[in-house]
Amino acid sequence: MFLLRSIDLIALVSLFLQTFVAWIFVAILTAVRTDGRRSAAFRAFLGAFGALALALTFVSIRFARTHDEVDRSLWFDGGVRATSCYVGYLAAKALFAWQLLRGAAAIAGAPSWPPLTAAVVPLVALHAALPLAIRDVHGLLLAQAPLLVAVGGFGFLLLRGASGAGSGRRLVRVAFAALAVTWVLYPVAVLLQPHIPAVRYLLACNSLLDLAVQMVLGAGVLLCVLEEAHQRARAAEQERERLQRTLARDERLRALGTLVSGVAHELNNPLTVILGHCDLLPGGDAADSPARIVAEQAQRCRGIVRDLSALSGQVRRHRDALDAREVAGRIVRGIAAAHCAGGQRVEVEVAAGLAFHADRIGIEQVLTNLVVNALQASPPGGVVHLRASASAAGGVEWEVEDEGAGIPDEIGDRLFEPFFTTKRPGEGTGLGLSIAQAIVGAHGGTIVVGSGARGRGANCRVTLPAVDPAADAAPGGKVESAPAPR
Repeated sequence: MFLLRSIDLIALVSLFLQTFVAWIFVAILTAVRTDGRRSAAFRAFLGAFGALALALTFVSIRFARTHDEVDRSLWFDGGVRATSCYVGYLAAKALFAWQLLRGAAAIAGAPSWPPLTAAVVPLVALHAALPLAIRDVHGLLLAQAPLLVAVGGFGFLLLRGASGAGSGRRLVRVAFAALAVTWVLYPVAVLLQPHIPAVRYLLACNSLLDLAVQMVLGAGVLLCVLEEAHQRARAAEQERERLQRTLARDERLRALGTLVSGVAHELNNPLTVILGHCDLLPGGDAADSPARIVAEQAQRCRGIVRDLSALSGQVRRHRDALDAREVAGRIVRGIAAAHCAGGQRVEVEVAAGLAFHADRIGIEQVLTNLVVNALQASPPGGVVHLRASASAAGGVEWEVEDEGAGIPDEIGDRLFEPFFTTKRPGEGTGLGLSIAQAIVGAHGGTIVVGSGARGRGANCRVTLPAVDPAADAAPGGKVESAPAPR
């Protein structure tokens, strides 16, 4: 048996407790991540706790043996056994500091630093060599203080942006600050000890202070792990909901395709009769004659039924050479008077001689839908602008702009969703923009919806690429949609 003075008993028990807690944290951190998905920050902090537990084990062995009455003479400071324990302690402590800095950098999102990786070997070797030159424990305490103060302060600065983050990151930042403060106090206490004997009690309790810092750091790391798992669970739930919406959309589109095939068969016969009789009406050659307008709209009716099938991506379109002014004129002529009951009007701005290749019925359906939506959104007396110009890639860019209230940010991402509509029941099906998107995509073009150029209303831009006029459009072109900017 051996007798311990009270101050030495406090120091030794505190050291054993700190060592035990360090190994407990190693076990917990190893157990909470058995799925193999360990982040860089987690691996760094697990390595830090492993190095700390190993360092504390070395120094615990050294101090435990010095209190053994039988074996005390072999473990005095400067002896081979004591020096060996100090070498292992300081080498592991340097590795602990290096891993802490890596963990802070990973949490802060800092890029990997090659100098930091290259510094680990000389850093560990330097601290492992210190016990060969410094023989007493207080000298070794002073020797390791600069490294731990620097790591604590630098880690605190790296995590300064974590104040608005989760509780785990804030706790880790607090732990780095506490590490820097405690390792500033220890050297001061060592220097004051000869003049103020009471300071020795602070040095005896240094393991308790380190234990407190260790507990805060461990709690912060565990909270970071739990918050990361919660974020992954939320992301998985959102992905599941997205897949469910996609599945429901596909089921609705399949049902719509079945319906369309039956409707197309039933409508083709009466539309053929209408078109045949239009040819017999007088004045059919004039651009603004009733007979020609009826024929154009009957052709559109036939195309509308066909365009519903475009939602399934199975329609192949033959492209014809079209004149942009002629297309714009057909669109304006086909707009019902009811859409302009409040005095709204359409202004056409199309350069002369602007030609492009596209499916006539499909593109007229897209632009008519956009113009009608713009008229409905415009206030009484409002103006809807229909413009066409050559695109930089050699194609054509159509633009429809209104003077309405614009597009709310919360629905910007859902504009092209099938069956989504902001209109009252009976006023819209929610298929117009979905069909427009499918038709434009089948042409290999893009359709983008945003705010008007003058900061009010909505602007719809349809861009069609330049293509071989004899080529059929392949489905699956790039399609884009963008909400109105804030």
